[in-house]
Formats: sequence, structure tokens, C-alpha cells
Amino acid sequence: MATRRHLIAQVAKFVAVLLGLIFVCAVSFNVGVLVGVRNEYRDQHEEQYEVIAPILASDAAYSDVKVSPDLDGGWVLLVGRVPSGGYKERLRGQLALAIGQRRADYAITGVTADKHE
Repeated sequence: MATRRHLIAQVAKFVAVLLGLIFVCAVSFNVGVLVGVRNEYRDQHEEQYEVIAPILASDAAYSDVKVSPDLDGGWVLLVGRVPSGGYKERLRGQLALAIGQRRADYAITGVTADKHE
């Protein structure tokens, strides 16, 4: 009877260790995926920033517009002011050519115009 209990205890320890290893592997995998996604978002943000920075530097009307440092799913958000609605639309058009219409529409949401035309 003692050997049977000993065998059951050994099997229970083995199962516990196996379940622990499976848990650790699953957690490690998920952490790795999250870190990879975060890095991908950061890379996308940096790529867009490199394209957008020259656009913002090209016109004094955009001097108050900055790229937000927040990583929002890899999408760039601009914040600041432009002199008029016409400048905002012109900026939106330049951004659309550089990063695509959907990303441009999102990026421009933090930009306000001093006066509307």
C-alpha cells in the first residue's frame, strides 16, 4: 500500500510540474506577443513620424503642430493649431499622400484651426 501511495505522490508531483511548465510557457508566449505588438506599433509610429516631420517643417503655418508622443496603435496623432481651416485641409491632403487617407483623417483630429474659411 505504501508503494502505491508513493507512486501516486510521484505522479501527482510530475503532473504538477508539467502543469506549471505549461503555465509558464503560455505566460511567456503571451508576454512575447504583447512585446512584439508594442514594438510593431512603435516602429509604425516612427516610420510615420519620419514621413510627417518634413511636411510639418515645410510650412510656417504648421509651426505649432507637433506629433503626439503617445503610441496609439501605431497611428500618429498631431496636436496643435494652424491659422485657418484652409491650412488644416491642406495639411490633411499632404498627410493623405504621405500616409494614406484613413491615417491622415485620424492624425489631423488633434489639430485645430484659429479661424474658419
